[in-house]
Amino acid sequence: MLFGYLVLVAVGQSRLAGGENLELRRQGEPACTIVLAANPSPAARLAALELEYHVRKISGATLPVRCDAELVIGRRLLVGESERTRQSGFRSRDFPPREYVIAFRPETVVLIGRDWEDTPENRKAEGHSRRGESLQCKASF
Repeated sequence: MLFGYLVLVAVGQSRLAGGENLELRRQGEPACTIVLAANPSPAARLAALELEYHVRKISGATLPVRCDAELVIGRRLLVGESERTRQSGFRSRDFPPREYVIAFRPETVVLIGRDWEDTPENRKAEGHSRRGESLQCKASF
C-alpha cells in the first residue's frame, strides 16, 4: 500500500519528459491508461490495482488497465516489466533485489523494479517465504 502512495505523490507532482504536466484525469475522465504485461508478476498486478484504486479515490476517475499487447492511445503508466518497458530499456533483472524506479518519458511513466522472488535461496535467507510459511517449523497436526 505504501508503494501506491509513493507512486501517487511522485506522479501527482511530476512533469513528463518534455516538461508537460502529467494529468491523471481531465474533466473528470481518465487521462491515461495503466499498462501491464500479458502475464504480469503478482507484485505488478497488485501495484496496478493499488494505483487504480488510489487514483479513483483521489480524483473520481477510474483509469483503465490494459495489457501491453493492446493498442493504447495517449499517456501510459507502465507498471512492472512488459514488452513496452523492455523497449524503453528497463528490465526487472537489471535492478538489485527490492530496488525500484519511477522514470518519466514522453507520454509515459515507467514504474518498475525487482521484487522479492519466492525461491529456495531467498526463503532460506529470510527464514520463511512470503506466503507465511516457516522453514523452522515442520510440525504436523
